[in-house]
Amino acid sequence: MNRQLECATIFLTLSAAETQWSELLVILTKVLENKVITLEEAQNLSYEKRCELIRQDPVTCVRYFEHKLKCLWEILSAPCGPFQGYELVDKYVRTEFQVRGSPHVHALLWLKNAPKYDKNNPESIERCVEFIGKLISVSSHPTECSEELISLQRHKHSHTCKQHVNDCIICRFGIPYFPMSKTMILEPFSDDEKLSKKEREEISKSRQNVKEELDRISKDKDTSLTFEEFLKKINMNEEQYIKMIRAGLKNVKVFLKRAPNKTRINAYNPMIMSLHRANMDIQYILDPYACLKYCVEYINKSENGMSKLLREALNELKKGNHTVKERLRVIANKFLNSSEISAQEAVYHILSIPLSVSSRSTVFINTNRPENRISMLKSDEILQKLEPDSKDVFVEGLIDMYINRPDEMKDVCLADFASLYNVTKRKADNASIAENSDDEDATENENDEKMTAFKMKNGKGWIKKRTKKKIIRYRYFKLHQDPENYYREQLMLFLPWSNEEEDLLSINHEETFELHKDLIQQKRSEYVHREASEF
Repeated sequence: MNRQLECATIFLTLSAAETQWSELLVILTKVLENKVITLEEAQNLSYEKRCELIRQDPVTCVRYFEHKLKCLWEILSAPCGPFQGYELVDKYVRTEFQVRGSPHVHALLWLKNAPKYDKNNPESIERCVEFIGKLISVSSHPTECSEELISLQRHKHSHTCKQHVNDCIICRFGIPYFPMSKTMILEPFSDDEKLSKKEREEISKSRQNVKEELDRISKDKDTSLTFEEFLKKINMNEEQYIKMIRAGLKNVKVFLKRAPNKTRINAYNPMIMSLHRANMDIQYILDPYACLKYCVEYINKSENGMSKLLREALNELKKGNHTVKERLRVIANKFLNSSEISAQEAVYHILSIPLSVSSRSTVFINTNRPENRISMLKSDEILQKLEPDSKDVFVEGLIDMYINRPDEMKDVCLADFASLYNVTKRKADNASIAENSDDEDATENENDEKMTAFKMKNGKGWIKKRTKKKIIRYRYFKLHQDPENYYREQLMLFLPWSNEEEDLLSINHEETFELHKDLIQQKRSEYVHREASEF
Protein backbone atom coordinates (compact mmCIF):
# COMPACT_ATOMS: atom_id res chain seq x y z
CA MET A 1 0.00 0.00 0.00
CA ASN A 2 2.85 2.40 0.77
CA ARG A 3 4.35 1.81 -2.65
CA GLN A 4 1.09 2.50 -4.51
CA LEU A 5 -0.59 5.07 -2.24
CA GLU A 6 2.54 6.91 -1.09
CA CYS A 7 3.66 6.94 2.54
CA ALA A 8 0.96 6.62 5.21
CA THR A 9 0.34 9.74 7.29
CA ILE A 10 -0.37 8.44 10.79
CA PHE A 11 0.69 5.38 12.78
CA LEU A 12 -1.97 4.69 15.40
CA THR A 13 -1.89 2.15 18.23
CA LEU A 14 -4.97 1.33 20.33
CA SER A 15 -4.89 -0.98 23.35
CA ALA A 16 -7.66 -2.64 25.32
CA ALA A 17 -8.50 -1.67 28.90
CA GLU A 18 -11.14 -4.19 29.92
CA THR A 19 -10.88 -3.44 33.63
CA GLN A 20 -11.53 0.27 32.95
CA TRP A 21 -14.53 -0.13 30.63
CA SER A 22 -17.60 0.02 32.87
CA GLU A 23 -19.99 -0.84 30.02
CA LEU A 24 -18.12 -4.12 29.44
CA LEU A 25 -18.24 -4.97 33.14
CA VAL A 26 -22.01 -4.36 33.15
CA ILE A 27 -22.40 -6.73 30.18
CA LEU A 28 -20.16 -9.40 31.73
CA THR A 29 -22.08 -9.28 35.00
CA LYS A 30 -25.38 -9.70 33.14
CA VAL A 31 -24.07 -12.57 30.96
CA LEU A 32 -22.21 -14.49 33.66
CA GLU A 33 -24.28 -13.80 36.77
CA ASN A 34 -27.63 -12.76 35.26
CA LYS A 35 -27.42 -9.66 37.40
CA VAL A 36 -28.10 -6.08 36.29
CA ILE A 37 -25.75 -3.45 37.74
CA THR A 38 -25.33 0.25 37.00
CA LEU A 39 -22.23 1.89 35.52
CA GLU A 40 -21.48 3.38 38.93
CA GLU A 41 -21.64 -0.06 40.56
CA ALA A 42 -19.35 -1.42 37.85
CA GLN A 43 -16.81 1.31 38.61
CA ASN A 44 -16.87 0.32 42.28
CA LEU A 45 -16.11 -3.37 41.63
CA SER A 46 -12.82 -4.56 43.09
CA TYR A 47 -9.90 -5.15 40.73
CA GLU A 48 -9.98 -8.88 41.56
CA LYS A 49 -13.69 -9.09 40.69
CA ARG A 50 -13.12 -7.29 37.37
CA CYS A 51 -10.30 -9.67 36.43
CA GLU A 52 -12.45 -12.68 37.35
CA LEU A 53 -15.28 -11.51 35.07
CA ILE A 54 -12.86 -10.87 32.18
CA ARG A 55 -11.17 -14.27 32.56
CA GLN A 56 -14.50 -16.12 32.59
CA ASP A 57 -15.79 -14.73 29.29
CA PRO A 58 -13.09 -13.92 26.70
CA VAL A 59 -15.67 -14.19 23.88
CA THR A 60 -17.71 -11.24 25.15
CA CYS A 61 -14.50 -9.25 25.75
CA VAL A 62 -13.35 -9.80 22.16
CA ARG A 63 -16.74 -8.98 20.65
CA TYR A 64 -16.98 -5.82 22.75
CA PHE A 65 -13.48 -4.69 21.70
CA GLU A 66 -14.22 -5.34 18.01
CA HIS A 67 -17.56 -3.49 18.19
CA LYS A 68 -15.89 -0.57 19.96
CA LEU A 69 -13.25 -0.37 17.23
CA LYS A 70 -15.88 -0.54 14.47
CA CYS A 71 -17.72 2.42 15.98
CA LEU A 72 -14.44 4.29 16.44
CA TRP A 73 -13.46 3.82 12.77
CA GLU A 74 -16.82 5.28 11.73
CA ILE A 75 -16.11 8.39 13.79
CA LEU A 76 -12.53 8.66 12.53
CA SER A 77 -13.85 8.57 8.96
CA ALA A 78 -16.46 11.28 9.56
CA PRO A 79 -15.83 14.86 8.29
CA CYS A 80 -16.27 16.18 11.83
CA GLY A 81 -13.92 13.54 13.27
CA PRO A 82 -10.66 14.03 15.16
CA PHE A 83 -8.52 14.62 12.06
CA GLN A 84 -9.94 18.14 11.67
CA GLY A 85 -10.74 18.27 7.98
CA TYR A 86 -8.12 15.78 6.82
CA GLU A 87 -10.27 12.98 5.40
CA LEU A 88 -9.32 9.40 6.30
CA VAL A 89 -9.18 7.83 2.83
CA ASP A 90 -7.37 4.54 3.49
CA LYS A 91 -6.22 2.37 6.34
CA TYR A 92 -4.42 -0.87 7.14
CA VAL A 93 -5.15 -2.38 10.57
CA ARG A 94 -3.33 -5.25 12.27
CA THR A 95 -4.48 -6.83 15.56
CA GLU A 96 -1.81 -8.17 17.90
CA PHE A 97 -1.87 -9.55 21.44
CA GLN A 98 -0.01 -8.28 24.47
CA VAL A 99 1.75 -10.46 27.02
CA ARG A 100 -1.31 -10.22 29.28
CA GLY A 101 -3.43 -11.65 26.45
CA SER A 102 -5.50 -8.61 25.52
CA PRO A 103 -5.67 -7.40 21.90
CA HIS A 104 -4.29 -4.15 20.60
CA VAL A 105 -4.24 -2.77 17.08
CA HIS A 106 -1.61 -1.07 14.97
CA ALA A 107 -3.01 1.02 12.13
CA LEU A 108 -1.48 2.84 9.18
CA LEU A 109 -3.75 5.74 8.19
CA TRP A 110 -3.71 7.73 4.95
CA LEU A 111 -5.15 11.26 5.34
CA LYS A 112 -6.17 13.31 2.31
CA ASN A 113 -4.17 16.51 1.69
CA ALA A 114 -1.95 15.92 4.73
CA PRO A 115 1.41 17.74 4.47
CA LYS A 116 4.45 15.80 3.27
CA TYR A 117 7.77 16.27 5.04
CA ASP A 118 10.63 17.72 2.98
CA LYS A 119 13.73 18.54 5.01
CA ASN A 120 14.96 20.93 2.30
CA ASN A 121 11.76 22.98 2.30
CA PRO A 122 11.22 25.26 5.36
CA GLU A 123 7.54 25.77 4.42
CA SER A 124 7.02 22.00 4.35
CA ILE A 125 8.59 21.64 7.80
CA GLU A 126 6.40 24.45 9.15
CA ARG A 127 3.22 22.87 7.72
CA CYS A 128 4.14 19.48 9.18
CA VAL A 129 4.79 20.95 12.63
CA GLU A 130 1.45 22.78 12.51
CA PHE A 131 -0.30 19.57 11.40
CA ILE A 132 1.29 17.56 14.23
CA GLY A 133 0.29 20.22 16.75
CA LYS A 134 -3.35 19.97 15.67
CA LEU A 135 -3.64 16.19 15.97
CA ILE A 136 -1.14 15.08 18.61
CA SER A 137 -0.78 16.18 22.22
CA VAL A 138 0.86 15.24 25.50
CA SER A 139 -0.81 17.94 27.59
CA SER A 140 -4.19 17.70 29.29
CA HIS A 141 -7.03 20.20 29.19
CA PRO A 142 -10.07 19.77 31.48
CA THR A 143 -12.45 20.18 28.53
CA GLU A 144 -10.71 17.48 26.45
CA CYS A 145 -9.42 14.69 28.68
CA SER A 146 -9.78 14.07 32.38
CA GLU A 147 -6.79 13.33 34.58
CA GLU A 148 -8.15 9.79 34.88
CA LEU A 149 -7.77 9.31 31.11
CA ILE A 150 -4.35 10.97 31.05
CA SER A 151 -3.21 8.49 33.70
CA LEU A 152 -3.78 5.71 31.13
CA GLN A 153 -1.11 7.39 28.99
CA ARG A 154 1.45 7.64 31.79
CA HIS A 155 4.24 5.11 31.23
CA LYS A 156 5.28 2.85 34.10
CA HIS A 157 8.58 1.04 33.71
CA SER A 158 8.38 -2.77 33.79
CA HIS A 159 10.64 -5.72 32.97
CA THR A 160 9.32 -5.72 29.39
CA CYS A 161 10.63 -2.21 28.67
CA LYS A 162 13.96 -2.29 30.51
CA GLN A 163 17.16 -2.93 28.55
CA HIS A 164 20.77 -3.25 29.68
CA VAL A 165 23.03 -0.97 27.61
CA ASN A 166 26.65 -0.24 28.61
CA ASP A 167 26.04 -1.34 32.21
CA CYS A 168 23.01 0.95 32.42
CA ILE A 169 19.30 0.08 32.50
CA ILE A 170 17.33 2.16 30.01
CA CYS A 171 13.75 2.14 28.72
CA ARG A 172 13.48 0.76 25.19
CA PHE A 173 10.82 3.40 24.44
CA GLY A 174 13.20 6.24 25.34
CA ILE A 175 11.13 7.31 28.34
CA PRO A 176 11.38 9.80 30.01
CA TYR A 177 11.03 11.89 26.86
CA PHE A 178 12.92 15.13 26.40
CA PRO A 179 10.94 18.26 27.41
CA MET A 180 10.55 20.78 24.56
CA SER A 181 9.43 24.41 24.40
CA LYS A 182 7.66 23.74 21.09
CA THR A 183 7.04 20.87 18.67
CA MET A 184 10.09 20.33 16.47
CA ILE A 185 11.26 17.93 13.74
CA LEU A 186 14.95 17.25 14.27
CA GLU A 187 17.40 15.65 11.86
CA PRO A 188 20.66 13.90 12.83
CA PHE A 189 23.86 15.73 12.03
CA SER A 190 24.79 15.56 8.35
CA ASP A 191 28.27 14.69 7.07
CA ASP A 192 29.00 18.42 6.78
CA GLU A 193 28.13 18.91 10.46
CA LYS A 194 30.29 16.14 11.88
CA LEU A 195 31.28 16.65 15.50
CA SER A 196 34.83 16.30 16.72
CA LYS A 197 35.74 13.49 19.10
CA LYS A 198 36.03 15.98 21.98
CA GLU A 199 32.59 17.44 21.23
CA ARG A 200 31.03 13.98 21.15
CA GLU A 201 32.58 13.07 24.50
CA GLU A 202 31.31 16.30 26.07
CA ILE A 203 27.82 15.81 24.60
CA SER A 204 27.73 12.17 25.74
CA LYS A 205 28.59 13.24 29.29
CA SER A 206 25.99 16.02 29.20
CA ARG A 207 23.39 13.60 27.84
CA GLN A 208 23.95 11.19 30.72
CA ASN A 209 23.53 14.03 33.24
CA VAL A 210 20.34 15.19 31.51
CA LYS A 211 18.90 11.66 31.56
CA GLU A 212 19.63 11.30 35.28
CA GLU A 213 17.96 14.65 35.96
CA LEU A 214 14.95 13.66 33.85
CA ASP A 215 14.62 10.39 35.78
CA ARG A 216 14.42 12.37 39.02
CA ILE A 217 11.98 14.96 37.66
CA SER A 218 9.70 12.42 35.94
CA LYS A 219 8.97 10.68 39.23
CA ASP A 220 7.17 13.82 40.42
CA LYS A 221 4.16 14.18 38.12
CA ASP A 222 2.98 17.25 40.05
CA THR A 223 6.15 19.26 39.55
CA SER A 224 5.58 22.84 38.37
CA LEU A 225 9.04 23.10 36.82
CA THR A 226 9.00 25.10 33.57
CA PHE A 227 11.10 24.36 30.49
CA GLU A 228 13.30 27.40 31.17
CA GLU A 229 13.85 26.27 34.76
CA PHE A 230 14.70 22.79 33.49
CA LEU A 231 17.41 24.24 31.21
CA LYS A 232 18.90 26.09 34.19
CA LYS A 233 18.90 22.87 36.21
CA ILE A 234 20.91 21.04 33.54
CA ASN A 235 23.12 24.10 32.98
CA MET A 236 22.39 24.45 29.24
CA ASN A 237 20.85 26.96 26.89
CA GLU A 238 18.26 25.81 24.33
CA GLU A 239 20.76 25.72 21.45
CA GLN A 240 23.10 23.42 23.39
CA TYR A 241 20.14 21.28 24.45
CA ILE A 242 18.92 20.79 20.86
CA LYS A 243 22.48 20.03 19.74
CA MET A 244 22.74 17.35 22.43
CA ILE A 245 19.47 15.74 21.25
CA ARG A 246 20.48 15.78 17.57
CA ALA A 247 23.83 14.15 18.39
CA GLY A 248 21.97 11.06 19.60
CA LEU A 249 19.73 10.71 16.55
CA LYS A 250 20.13 8.18 13.74
CA ASN A 251 16.97 9.16 11.84
CA VAL A 252 14.69 12.17 11.59
CA LYS A 253 12.32 12.36 14.57
CA VAL A 254 9.41 14.40 15.91
CA PHE A 255 9.78 15.95 19.38
CA LEU A 256 6.46 17.17 20.78
CA LYS A 257 5.96 20.28 22.85
CA ARG A 258 6.28 18.87 26.36
CA ALA A 259 6.52 20.29 29.87
CA PRO A 260 8.97 18.67 32.33
CA ASN A 261 6.05 17.07 34.20
CA LYS A 262 4.84 15.34 30.99
CA THR A 263 8.00 13.35 30.23
CA ARG A 264 6.27 10.01 30.90
CA ILE A 265 3.10 10.75 28.91
CA ASN A 266 2.64 8.92 25.60
CA ALA A 267 1.35 10.96 22.68
CA TYR A 268 -2.42 10.92 22.15
CA ASN A 269 -5.22 12.63 20.28
CA PRO A 270 -7.68 14.18 22.79
CA MET A 271 -10.83 13.23 20.85
CA ILE A 272 -9.73 9.65 20.13
CA MET A 273 -8.59 9.29 23.74
CA SER A 274 -11.94 10.45 25.14
CA LEU A 275 -13.78 8.00 22.85
CA HIS A 276 -11.52 4.97 23.24
CA ARG A 277 -10.74 5.40 26.96
CA ALA A 278 -7.66 3.17 26.91
CA ASN A 279 -3.94 3.54 26.28
CA MET A 280 -3.09 4.74 22.79
CA ASP A 281 -0.20 6.09 20.75
CA ILE A 282 -0.26 8.31 17.68
CA GLN A 283 2.68 9.32 15.50
CA TYR A 284 3.18 11.35 12.35
CA ILE A 285 5.16 9.15 9.95
CA LEU A 286 8.45 10.68 8.82
CA ASP A 287 10.37 7.47 8.13
CA PRO A 288 8.23 4.93 6.19
CA TYR A 289 10.95 2.28 6.39
CA ALA A 290 11.08 2.33 10.21
CA CYS A 291 7.29 2.23 10.43
CA LEU A 292 6.91 -0.71 8.03
CA LYS A 293 9.81 -2.55 9.67
CA TYR A 294 8.03 -2.26 13.04
CA CYS A 295 4.75 -3.60 11.57
CA VAL A 296 6.43 -6.51 9.78
CA GLU A 297 8.39 -7.50 12.89
CA TYR A 298 5.12 -7.58 14.85
CA ILE A 299 3.40 -9.68 12.18
CA ASN A 300 6.31 -12.14 11.91
CA LYS A 301 7.21 -12.40 15.59
CA SER A 302 7.55 -15.97 16.84
CA GLU A 303 5.71 -17.49 19.76
CA ASN A 304 7.32 -17.23 23.20
CA GLY A 305 9.72 -20.10 23.78
CA MET A 306 9.18 -21.61 20.32
CA SER A 307 12.82 -21.24 19.21
CA LYS A 308 14.06 -23.07 22.31
CA LEU A 309 11.58 -25.93 21.78
CA LEU A 310 12.58 -26.31 18.14
CA ARG A 311 16.28 -26.42 19.03
CA GLU A 312 15.59 -29.14 21.60
CA ALA A 313 13.58 -31.12 19.03
CA LEU A 314 16.39 -30.86 16.46
CA ASN A 315 18.98 -32.03 18.98
CA GLU A 316 16.81 -35.06 19.79
CA LEU A 317 16.38 -35.87 16.09
CA LYS A 318 20.13 -35.75 15.48
CA LYS A 319 20.65 -38.51 18.05
CA GLY A 320 18.25 -40.95 16.34
CA ASN A 321 18.03 -42.51 12.89
CA HIS A 322 14.93 -40.75 11.52
CA THR A 323 13.73 -40.37 7.95
CA VAL A 324 13.05 -36.92 6.49
CA LYS A 325 9.31 -37.57 6.78
CA GLU A 326 9.61 -38.45 10.48
CA ARG A 327 11.73 -35.37 11.16
CA LEU A 328 9.19 -33.15 9.44
CA ARG A 329 6.36 -34.70 11.48
CA VAL A 330 8.21 -34.05 14.78
CA ILE A 331 8.89 -30.40 13.88
CA ALA A 332 5.29 -29.88 12.71
CA ASN A 333 3.94 -31.35 15.96
CA LYS A 334 6.10 -28.95 17.95
CA PHE A 335 4.55 -26.03 16.08
CA LEU A 336 1.00 -27.34 16.52
CA ASN A 337 1.20 -28.41 20.15
CA SER A 338 3.60 -25.92 21.72
CA SER A 339 2.25 -22.52 20.67
CA GLU A 340 1.25 -20.24 23.51
CA ILE A 341 -1.78 -18.09 22.77
CA SER A 342 -4.12 -16.22 25.07
CA ALA A 343 -7.81 -17.04 25.49
CA GLN A 344 -8.78 -13.90 23.58
CA GLU A 345 -6.45 -14.73 20.69
CA ALA A 346 -8.02 -18.19 20.54
CA VAL A 347 -11.44 -16.52 20.32
CA TYR A 348 -10.30 -14.49 17.31
CA HIS A 349 -9.34 -17.71 15.52
CA ILE A 350 -12.46 -19.66 16.56
CA LEU A 351 -14.83 -16.87 15.50
CA SER A 352 -12.81 -16.25 12.30
CA ILE A 353 -12.35 -12.58 13.14
CA PRO A 354 -9.67 -11.24 10.76
CA LEU A 355 -6.42 -10.08 12.35
CA SER A 356 -5.64 -7.83 9.37
CA VAL A 357 -8.08 -5.43 7.73
CA SER A 358 -7.44 -3.11 4.79
CA SER A 359 -9.57 -0.48 3.11
CA ARG A 360 -8.29 -1.77 -0.23
CA SER A 361 -8.48 -5.15 -1.92
CA THR A 362 -5.20 -6.63 -3.12
CA VAL A 363 -4.61 -8.48 -6.38
CA PHE A 364 -1.49 -10.42 -7.40
CA ILE A 365 -0.36 -10.28 -11.03
CA ASN A 366 1.91 -13.20 -11.90
CA THR A 367 4.47 -11.46 -14.11
CA ASN A 368 6.74 -14.48 -14.41
CA ARG A 369 7.33 -15.95 -17.84
CA PRO A 370 4.54 -18.40 -18.92
CA GLU A 371 6.65 -21.49 -18.21
CA ASN A 372 7.19 -20.33 -14.61
CA ARG A 373 3.53 -19.69 -13.79
CA ILE A 374 1.31 -22.13 -11.94
CA SER A 375 -2.22 -22.84 -13.18
CA MET A 376 -5.09 -24.42 -11.24
CA LEU A 377 -6.95 -27.42 -12.65
CA LYS A 378 -10.71 -27.23 -12.96
CA SER A 379 -12.80 -29.38 -10.62
CA ASP A 380 -13.34 -33.08 -11.43
CA GLU A 381 -17.01 -32.40 -12.10
CA ILE A 382 -16.18 -29.86 -14.83
CA LEU A 383 -13.34 -31.95 -16.30
CA GLN A 384 -15.65 -34.95 -16.77
CA LYS A 385 -18.00 -32.85 -18.91
CA LEU A 386 -15.23 -31.78 -21.32
CA GLU A 387 -14.47 -33.48 -24.62
CA PRO A 388 -11.72 -36.14 -24.32
CA ASP A 389 -9.31 -34.09 -26.45
CA SER A 390 -10.14 -30.72 -24.84
CA LYS A 391 -7.19 -28.64 -23.63
CA ASP A 392 -9.41 -26.26 -21.65
CA VAL A 393 -8.51 -27.92 -18.35
CA PHE A 394 -7.23 -24.95 -16.34
CA VAL A 395 -9.17 -22.30 -14.40
CA GLU A 396 -9.04 -19.00 -16.25
CA GLY A 397 -6.59 -16.66 -14.54
CA LEU A 398 -6.16 -12.90 -14.52
CA ILE A 399 -3.88 -12.85 -17.57
CA ASP A 400 -6.31 -15.05 -19.55
CA MET A 401 -9.12 -12.65 -18.69
CA TYR A 402 -7.00 -9.68 -19.78
CA ILE A 403 -6.26 -11.30 -23.16
CA ASN A 404 -10.02 -11.88 -23.62
CA ARG A 405 -11.00 -8.28 -22.81
CA PRO A 406 -13.36 -6.70 -25.39
CA ASP A 407 -12.22 -4.29 -28.11
CA GLU A 408 -13.62 -1.36 -26.13
CA MET A 409 -10.83 -2.01 -23.60
CA LYS A 410 -7.96 -2.55 -26.04
CA ASP A 411 -6.07 0.49 -24.67
CA VAL A 412 -6.25 -0.73 -21.04
CA CYS A 413 -2.94 -1.98 -19.65
CA LEU A 414 -2.68 -5.07 -17.42
CA ALA A 415 -2.06 -3.02 -14.25
CA ASP A 416 -5.24 -0.99 -14.83
CA PHE A 417 -7.22 -4.12 -15.73
CA ALA A 418 -6.22 -5.85 -12.48
CA SER A 419 -6.65 -2.77 -10.30
CA LEU A 420 -9.67 -1.02 -11.79
CA TYR A 421 -11.91 -3.84 -13.01
CA ASN A 422 -13.91 -6.73 -11.57
CA VAL A 423 -14.80 -9.83 -13.59
CA THR A 424 -18.11 -11.60 -12.87
CA LYS A 425 -19.80 -14.66 -14.34
CA ARG A 426 -23.10 -12.87 -14.83
CA LYS A 427 -23.80 -9.33 -15.96
CA ALA A 428 -25.70 -8.12 -12.88
CA ASP A 429 -24.26 -10.48 -10.28
CA ASN A 430 -22.15 -8.23 -8.06
CA ALA A 431 -22.54 -10.70 -5.22
CA SER A 432 -20.25 -13.15 -7.02
CA ILE A 433 -17.28 -10.77 -6.96
CA ALA A 434 -14.59 -12.31 -4.80
CA GLU A 435 -13.04 -9.75 -2.48
CA ASN A 436 -10.57 -9.79 0.37
CA SER A 437 -11.57 -6.53 1.97
CA ASP A 438 -13.56 -4.91 4.73
CA ASP A 439 -16.97 -3.25 4.62
CA GLU A 440 -15.64 -0.14 2.91
CA ASP A 441 -14.70 -2.08 -0.21
CA ALA A 442 -17.99 -3.98 -0.09
CA THR A 443 -19.78 -0.62 -0.26
CA GLU A 444 -17.54 0.20 -3.19
CA ASN A 445 -18.96 -2.79 -5.08
CA GLU A 446 -22.50 -1.55 -4.52
CA ASN A 447 -21.55 1.68 -6.26
CA ASP A 448 -20.23 -0.38 -9.20
CA GLU A 449 -23.80 -1.31 -10.17
CA LYS A 450 -24.10 1.94 -12.14
CA MET A 451 -20.97 1.12 -14.17
CA THR A 452 -21.23 -0.25 -17.73
CA ALA A 453 -20.46 -3.97 -18.00
CA PHE A 454 -18.40 -5.26 -20.95
CA LYS A 455 -18.74 -8.83 -22.21
CA MET A 456 -15.49 -10.80 -22.55
CA LYS A 457 -14.49 -11.98 -26.02
CA ASN A 458 -14.82 -15.64 -25.08
CA GLY A 459 -18.24 -14.99 -23.54
CA LYS A 460 -17.19 -16.42 -20.16
CA GLY A 461 -17.84 -13.34 -18.07
CA TRP A 462 -18.53 -9.65 -17.72
CA ILE A 463 -16.05 -6.89 -16.90
CA LYS A 464 -17.12 -3.93 -14.80
CA LYS A 465 -15.08 -0.91 -13.75
CA ARG A 466 -14.54 -0.06 -10.08
CA THR A 467 -14.41 3.38 -8.51
CA LYS A 468 -11.61 2.48 -6.07
CA LYS A 469 -8.37 0.90 -7.19
CA LYS A 470 -7.11 -2.39 -5.83
CA ILE A 471 -3.53 -2.60 -4.63
CA ILE A 472 -1.49 -4.54 -7.19
CA ARG A 473 1.32 -6.91 -6.28
CA TYR A 474 3.61 -8.58 -8.78
CA ARG A 475 6.93 -10.42 -9.14
CA TYR A 476 8.92 -7.15 -9.05
CA PHE A 477 12.08 -7.99 -10.97
CA LYS A 478 15.09 -5.77 -10.24
CA LEU A 479 16.86 -3.93 -13.06
CA HIS A 480 20.35 -4.59 -11.68
CA GLN A 481 19.64 -8.30 -11.05
CA ASP A 482 17.59 -9.37 -14.07
CA PRO A 483 17.36 -6.56 -16.68
CA GLU A 484 15.63 -8.67 -19.36
CA ASN A 485 12.75 -9.70 -17.09
CA TYR A 486 12.62 -6.21 -15.60
CA TYR A 487 11.93 -4.62 -19.00
CA ARG A 488 9.51 -7.44 -19.94
CA GLU A 489 7.60 -6.91 -16.68
CA GLN A 490 7.32 -3.15 -17.23
CA LEU A 491 5.96 -3.72 -20.76
CA MET A 492 3.58 -6.41 -19.47
CA LEU A 493 2.13 -4.22 -16.72
CA PHE A 494 2.07 -0.68 -18.04
CA LEU A 495 1.67 -0.97 -21.83
CA PRO A 496 -1.46 -2.45 -23.50
CA TRP A 497 -0.93 -5.77 -25.32
CA SER A 498 -3.06 -8.58 -26.78
CA ASN A 499 -0.84 -11.54 -27.65
CA GLU A 500 1.81 -12.43 -25.08
CA GLU A 501 4.01 -14.39 -27.48
CA GLU A 502 4.07 -11.69 -30.15
CA ASP A 503 3.88 -8.56 -28.00
CA LEU A 504 6.03 -9.54 -25.01
CA LEU A 505 8.18 -12.62 -25.60
CA SER A 506 9.43 -12.46 -29.21
CA ILE A 507 10.78 -8.91 -28.99
CA ASN A 508 13.81 -6.98 -27.77
CA HIS A 509 12.52 -5.90 -24.37
CA GLU A 510 14.94 -3.05 -23.68
CA GLU A 511 14.50 -1.47 -27.12
CA THR A 512 10.70 -1.69 -26.87
CA PHE A 513 10.83 -0.23 -23.36
CA GLU A 514 12.94 2.73 -24.52
CA LEU A 515 10.55 3.29 -27.44
CA HIS A 516 7.54 3.60 -25.10
CA LYS A 517 9.43 4.85 -22.03
CA ASP A 518 7.43 8.06 -21.48
CA LEU A 519 4.07 6.28 -21.70
CA ILE A 520 5.23 3.47 -19.39
CA GLN A 521 6.66 5.83 -16.77
CA GLN A 522 3.51 7.96 -16.80
CA LYS A 523 1.32 4.91 -16.14
CA ARG A 524 3.82 3.39 -13.70
CA SER A 525 3.77 6.55 -11.57
CA GLU A 526 0.13 5.77 -10.73
CA TYR A 527 1.20 2.52 -9.04
CA VAL A 528 4.75 3.13 -7.85
CA HIS A 529 5.09 6.28 -5.77
CA ARG A 530 8.05 4.89 -3.88
CA GLU A 531 10.52 2.22 -4.93
CA ALA A 532 10.98 -0.80 -2.64
CA SER A 533 14.69 0.04 -2.48
CA GLU A 534 13.78 3.29 -0.70
CA PHE A 535 12.30 1.43 2.25
